[in-house]
Amino acid sequence: MVAVPPAPDTEGVVGSAHASAAWALALVKEWLAQERFAGSRLVFITRGGHVTEPASALTGAPVRGLVRSVALEHPGRFGLLHLPAGTDAGWLFAALAVDEPETAVLDSEVCVPRLVRTTPDAGGEETAESSAGLGSGTVLLTGGTGGLGRIVARHLVVVERGVRDLLLVSRSGAAAEGVDAFTAELTGLGARVSVAAACDLADRTALDALLAGVPADRPVRAVVHAAGVLDDGMAESLTAERVAAVLRPKVDAAWNLHEATRGLDLEAFVVFSSVAGTFGSAGQAGRVRGGERVPGRVGGVPACSGSSRCVAGVGSVGAGRGDDARAVGDRPASYRPVRSAAGRGRSGDRPLRRGPGVR
Repeated sequence: MVAVPPAPDTEGVVGSAHASAAWALALVKEWLAQERFAGSRLVFITRGGHVTEPASALTGAPVRGLVRSVALEHPGRFGLLHLPAGTDAGWLFAALAVDEPETAVLDSEVCVPRLVRTTPDAGGEETAESSAGLGSGTVLLTGGTGGLGRIVARHLVVVERGVRDLLLVSRSGAAAEGVDAFTAELTGLGARVSVAAACDLADRTALDALLAGVPADRPVRAVVHAAGVLDDGMAESLTAERVAAVLRPKVDAAWNLHEATRGLDLEAFVVFSSVAGTFGSAGQAGRVRGGERVPGRVGGVPACSGSSRCVAGVGSVGAGRGDDARAVGDRPASYRPVRSAAGRGRSGDRPLRRGPGVR
């Protein structure tokens, strides 16, 4: 067992995410390289508040995301356990005795994560109603000229209640392949589209300059962060530098967007992240969680995250998934008691989410 150490106060939010991911990767590689550990399992323990609380996840989330994928690459070699502050040793041993790659002690029960079926409820309807305000200003869409960004842009214009002003931001900018035809398509659908010059959103100065150029009569009313890079590989081949390069457009850029737009009257703040960080995916340990863990927005602005992995036809992210791929919401984890029969349920092809734990 090894406890995930708290990040030093000097690291800051972004620094702590990078540091925890690098620390976990180094430990994983060392564990795999030592023959004496071949028959043993290394369990990473996170502590603090409830495992589903964003505040407690800022440092632990990258570790959990990385370990979930590594555990699929090397079954039986790694595990995850969350213990709230003050948990006694008895619960620790009870959780370790469960034959599951991930457990948590919640409200005096040993629980495991499970997907649950979901249907629209009153809360979902309220969220849909709030999206009506997006038509009153500009929606800033990062990764807007990439595969996922183009799907999201079409959705915003066609489905999301009258979004008419889009600011597409990407590292390629106007040089992106097919961008002229794409913007012409959106214009034909009634949108007013601006393609920003190539911009690295992990650079706070560049982001501030970008926001300063938004017309005052069309202020930014929503942020959709769909930018990202791919660098997949088995854990043994990954390096801290490769993981940092993947984190940069997610964690660094998401935090900059959060900080830079805190004073704006936003209707929504949406971050796309890889489902690999939630469920694990062999060969994708580098897609650790973090960018989606932006703390609750000031003033009650709706904030959520979604998975790009299950959107059909999204470049190399969702290629080959089929036209009937379902979007999977990446919400706080749903943990069910181990003794519950429902805890062994399997997911089907209906929309799924990781919602509040069921007792």
